Amino acid sequence: MDASASSDSSDVVVARRWYFHGGSTISVEDEPLLLAKRVRELSTQVVKRHPAGRVKCLIFATCGRVMKGWLAPDDVTKVDVLNVSDYFPNGFVSYRITTFPVIGCRMAHDWRIFVAKIPSIAPNNLAVSGAVGHKWGGNVIFARYGNAAPDETEWMEDVSRQSLDLLVPLLDAWITEKRSPFHSITQLNSDVNISTRDVFNYDAEVGL
Repeated sequence: MDASASSDSSDVVVARRWYFHGGSTISVEDEPLLLAKRVRELSTQVVKRHPAGRVKCLIFATCGRVMKGWLAPDDVTKVDVLNVSDYFPNGFVSYRITTFPVIGCRMAHDWRIFVAKIPSIAPNNLAVSGAVGHKWGGNVIFARYGNAAPDETEWMEDVSRQSLDLLVPLLDAWITEKRSPFHSITQLNSDVNISTRDVFNYDAEVGL
């Protein structure tokens, strides 16, 4: 029997969006550090323009601040394709994270990460180096999926303050895996020199 013809609702799996990208690097623009003031301005614009569909995300800004920011999709039928063009003037890539990187365990909710298309031409991210000790170019944005079951319609959920406890090690592991897919669990922390980490700068003023 063709599984696609089954009437059992438990067999229904909603199509998921895994990877997408946006922007162009044909004409490279100078990218300034993203300041907290600019994040507030962009968030205010989203709130004014998008009364529905907006979602609160966590931003590791190149200036060294970790803060919340409002983002929204241009097409409300594509809830996870958030408009992040102002954060990535030279383009971005986005990945869905379904399992914890390196160790591979399933998480209760999926996450989506947005990063610069070419990190090497973006400013060094002081928030990332301060939080996990890795050198990384460009802003990093995390968005959280609200749906958990495979048969649920996709929707996005605001990132909570408590999410920091997960997102810092998640970012650490994601960068480690991104740079070397063959890292073992024991190597996860061996590449991070704790003594070189800066002070973790969570922005309490615009905190979660």
